[in-house]
Amino acid sequence: MARTPGTMAATGASISAADALYARMADAYLEDGALPGLIEDLRHQRFMDGVDIVRFIERETKKFKVSPTLDRCEFALARTLIDKHFAMGNGAAILVSLERDTSEWAERTARELRERSPLSFDVSLQLVDRTKFSTMAETLRRDLDLTRTTFGRGDVVKGIRARIVDKDNQPAWKIARSEDVSAADVERMFESAWTPASHPLRLLKD
Repeated sequence: MARTPGTMAATGASISAADALYARMADAYLEDGALPGLIEDLRHQRFMDGVDIVRFIERETKKFKVSPTLDRCEFALARTLIDKHFAMGNGAAILVSLERDTSEWAERTARELRERSPLSFDVSLQLVDRTKFSTMAETLRRDLDLTRTTFGRGDVVKGIRARIVDKDNQPAWKIARSEDVSAADVERMFESAWTPASHPLRLLKD
């Protein structure tokens, strides 16, 4: 499970409801048609606190029996491969590992990653690692800093031009290959434009 967020952050791939449940990004799943009934039930209940609400929803979602089959989600099926390849560290090492693997999943994932911004690939991996040891306040301040540097120094504008504006799918990334991304390149993306005392989110409690 530890490497799943890194995989998602690096590839930017869409995930299914089953994948979200498996990765613990969601607690329950309902088909669209069942949602109005759940809302109506909530209106007629009295709850002592938020815990009671969560427990009620858990019971109701089990009653509807519409949860996806977890053993058929892609993350579950590829778990061994994800843990193996995304434990390599940086983007270049992950790509080397993936491209030595002849499985369909590894080949597809390597192909997708080669299309992404090499710098953003490494920044995404680093962001996931840093978040593991951060408070919520630290995470939010870091995210604001990174949003600023991503537009100012990163490849987001180039990606938008290639994918959305011109639609030529030919982004001219600032660093063309993952093999050329250095630790210093990644570290610069996490630099803040503000001092701790002037940061817009300085009042958040750690």
